[in-house]
This record gives sequence, C-alpha cells and structure tokens, in this order.
Amino acid sequence: MRYHIDTIPVWDAAKIDGECLLCALQRRVELQQIEYSLGASVMEPDVRIQVNKKGFCQHHQRMLFKGDNRLTRQGDGSRRAGA
Repeated sequence: MRYHIDTIPVWDAAKIDGECLLCALQRRVELQQIEYSLGASVMEPDVRIQVNKKGFCQHHQRMLFKGDNRLTRQGDGSRRAGA
C-alpha cells in the first residue's frame, strides 16, 4: 500500500505494537466521535434531533460519561459543589 494522505491512519495503526490493526482503527474513530459528540455538535439542532431519536448504546454511553464534557467544565476544570 502506498503512503498517501488517505492511508496515513492505516499506517499509524500498523505501527502500534501488540494491537490488532482494525482494533486500533476502531478505537481511534470511536474516540474522535466521542470528542465530537461532547463538543460543538451538541449545539447543532440536527445532531441533537438524531441523538434524541436514537440515543447511544451502553458501551458508548459509558465512553461519553468518561469523556471531556466541555459543557460541565468550570474555569479551573472542576465542578461546583452541589452542581
């Protein structure tokens, strides 16, 4: 396979020792989508409508709860007491 802009993620995943190539690619995509879901997408009406209709499976719901939710973050990164 040629090294090309489209194949960079595949080459990067192949360099990871001890992990299946497909598992590494899947993990990367999942983390990118979790970051997207916790970011600006929550303010996009079309995305919110789809999330409200379909929701998330338990696995991805746990990933969302563990993610860096910018909406609950305070100035110093901590939550207010009682919030």
